[in-house]
Amino acid sequence: MEFEPVQLEKAAPPTGEEAEIVGLMKGKIREMRGINAKVIGIGGGTCAAYFRRKGFDSVVWSTEDDVAHRPNEYCVIGSMVGDSKVFAALFV
Repeated sequence: MEFEPVQLEKAAPPTGEEAEIVGLMKGKIREMRGINAKVIGIGGGTCAAYFRRKGFDSVVWSTEDDVAHRPNEYCVIGSMVGDSKVFAALFV
């Protein structure tokens, strides 16, 4: 058996918990959704990785049912609307 990687990327530098964007996002999540968000790492494959590689602190947020990248993956429309409200409040 032979193996040849098709795509190989190093993870971008992480955004620290003390970054301003982290506090702002956690505050808007609490305000808009009533959720006390926690900071976790999810690997290097998010859209935020492109910004972090350029030196910008970046965060990713979504409400999900823990079915990502599995058979019958889905997302709830109400969750997407709620998450959109969080981002809108953050950008205002």
